This record gives sequence, C-alpha cells and structure tokens, in this order.
Amino acid sequence: MNSAIGYYFYTHRRCTSLEKKNERSYGKIKTPIWFWIAAIFFYSLEYNGSFSFFVHTFVSEEALAKLPEQERELYGDYPIWTTIVFAIAVFGGLLGSLELLLKKKWSKLVLSFHYVL
Repeated sequence: MNSAIGYYFYTHRRCTSLEKKNERSYGKIKTPIWFWIAAIFFYSLEYNGSFSFFVHTFVSEEALAKLPEQERELYGDYPIWTTIVFAIAVFGGLLGSLELLLKKKWSKLVLSFHYVL
C-alpha cells in the first residue's frame, strides 16, 4: 500500500518554482554573462586588430617620410605573403568573434583557423 501512495505522490507532485521558470522559457537556456563579456572583449580586440591592419598596410607617404631610415626600409621589405596572412588572420578573427556574438555554431571553426594562423 505504501508503494502505491508513494508512486501517486511521485507522479502527481507539485511543480517547483524552477520547473515553472523553465516551462516559461520554453526550454531555452539563458546564455551566461561571462560569455557575453568574453565575446564583446574578443570582438573589440579583433576590431582593433583590423584597424591596425589598415594603418599598417595603407600607410601614407607623408607618414613614411617621418619615420627613421631603418623603419622605412622595413616597410619596403615586407613580402606580400605576410600581408596576406596578416589579413586572413585579422579578418578571420573579426568574422569569428562577430559570429560568436551572434551565437553561430561555425564560429568555432573560423576562430580555430584564426588561432592557427
């Protein structure tokens, strides 16, 4: 007899407030605040990296003239492949961090490729 009463109370128990809260959210899990802080931090970091890429790649002749002789030679001696790798790394990171903010699944793939470069 006790097992039948125990089974009845087990199956017909009252919902807790946590279960009601989960029913109201329709099964969605709330994204933790640390995720948003990290995603915004990485996006701002990559945004600054893309700004650095444009400043470094498209430096004007007046700005080059103000640099010391050794630094001017360095700007002239960069091979094109370093600029291409720099662009892929910077814009891959920017795209991956933007997709991380949008919570896309393939952002992990883009960011892992970015960190390999």
